[in-house]
Amino acid sequence: MKSFRPICFTGLMCLLVTSYSFSATPCCSRHGGIDHCDEKSGYFRCNDGQLSNCLCVSAHPFNRTAKVVKVLDPQNIEVEYRGIKTKIGLYGTKSPEYNSSFFPEAIKFISDMVLDKSINFEPIIFDRYGQEWAWVWEGKTNLNKELIRRGLSYWDRNRAPAQSELEAIENEARSQKAGIWSLK
Repeated sequence: MKSFRPICFTGLMCLLVTSYSFSATPCCSRHGGIDHCDEKSGYFRCNDGQLSNCLCVSAHPFNRTAKVVKVLDPQNIEVEYRGIKTKIGLYGTKSPEYNSSFFPEAIKFISDMVLDKSINFEPIIFDRYGQEWAWVWEGKTNLNKELIRRGLSYWDRNRAPAQSELEAIENEARSQKAGIWSLK
């Protein structure tokens, strides 16, 4: 699966960066194309006045800082980035179901680690619904990997199939019967 990262390109297009090529492409076909890059919010403003799901990012797109305002579930957080609240999925993680074991523990762990704190995040992919999936760090700790290491999340093989490091972390958690693996 190719990962696309939108980068502000002359304020009219979204530069989609893949491992194979660069292409300038209208990023917001739902709203009739891009009007301009909204400097305050960091999002593209579409021709109909709506903000698009695509972020305008700097030449260094992986160095973003945001404040976590809400933990939605064990694989999604809500952050305030450049004055806009947005949902970020924790790339490579698959959380336990709502009423299953370790769901509350995962929520508590994430809340204790990042809620009301400043985090750094690196967007990796946008899914077909426009949701951003990213690596998230609190200080030097990668939240995504720590959830899997503690057995509070599974490695998401569908969304992050080439992440051998996540596979190794999950195998280690499984062998130590950490968290969700203590039930199997």
